[in-house]
Amino acid sequence: MLPACTVPSMQGATYRTRAHVVECKRFVTLASLPARLEGPSSHFGADRYLAVILRVDLNRGQRDTADVSVVIPFYNGHRFIGRALDSIFRQTLEPKEVVIVDDGSETPFIPPPNPPVPLVVLRHEPNRGIPSTRNRGIAACNTEWIAFLDQDDEWAPDKLERQWRYLRDSGFPRAALFGNMRVAGSTWEMPTPPLARWLASPRGPHELALRLIQDGNFAPWGTMLVHRDVFAAVGLLDETLRGGSDDLEWTLRAALHNRLVWCHPGAEPMLIRHEHQENYSKAQRFFADNARLLDKHLPALEGSLQRAALAAQAYSLGRYHHLQGNSREAATYYMRSLKIGHGSTRVKSLFGLLLASVGVVR
Repeated sequence: MLPACTVPSMQGATYRTRAHVVECKRFVTLASLPARLEGPSSHFGADRYLAVILRVDLNRGQRDTADVSVVIPFYNGHRFIGRALDSIFRQTLEPKEVVIVDDGSETPFIPPPNPPVPLVVLRHEPNRGIPSTRNRGIAACNTEWIAFLDQDDEWAPDKLERQWRYLRDSGFPRAALFGNMRVAGSTWEMPTPPLARWLASPRGPHELALRLIQDGNFAPWGTMLVHRDVFAAVGLLDETLRGGSDDLEWTLRAALHNRLVWCHPGAEPMLIRHEHQENYSKAQRFFADNARLLDKHLPALEGSLQRAALAAQAYSLGRYHHLQGNSREAATYYMRSLKIGHGSTRVKSLFGLLLASVGVVR
């Protein structure tokens, strides 16, 4: 019986609790819940996270390993990367390797000494953009399954274990699985609760593609677990889309190929996204990218999908011009989207038109 426990983290922070801990073979149970949890991963719920990290630390060397590589694009993210790596090293089901691709950082990334999971570090010179960085990481992986994490985000401690269990139980041997994400310091989640309920029922490729076009990307890239056969069938990320829409474009392709699967075993988020001024995606270039990716897919789409793509493209162009301060041009595109759009695209376009008409830029 341990009256108190302090578990060190990779970043030097400590997790302290007044919980009583009982070790039974490979598992740990908590006789009481922690009064407070301090550290980089407190977003996942103190009781569950503490139970996981105690189980991991007391059973170091006994954890199972999944045939998974984790790809992390890196660019000048030295103050964030420790938290991301720590969330991987704390996984209840370990990956086989982590592939970090340094995309021409001013100060090259230096891996920590003696990591618990093998690290492969590659470097671009000069900077090539995040789609190219992700693609290089995918090409370097030596496993059947590939997961992704951005340098400034973090996984739930049992993220891989939950997805691996889902694969075992669901019968999706070669797919692209995604889960849910929460923004740090808020209650906002993606997919949103109504969308998650919609995804809980079986959805075909047409339905998923239509929803992606209308609502935007509801499949957070940091929750993806993708079999390498999916990349063989769908292709890699489009390296011309450097504004933050590369993951949406790839996800749309995966949906159209019937390879996209919603995996949400459990209420807790699989990913915590940390938002700050240095985030990769910027609004203006993001909407310009969206318009380009929809233009790329329009020739192959038919019927309601083509109509939805035209409306979404007009909305994206409206947002782009709106953020540029060109309200008249923005209003023209919003009106075009309103005429042909449905559902959430129509609602967003109407809201944008109202703001543009009074000169409000947001």
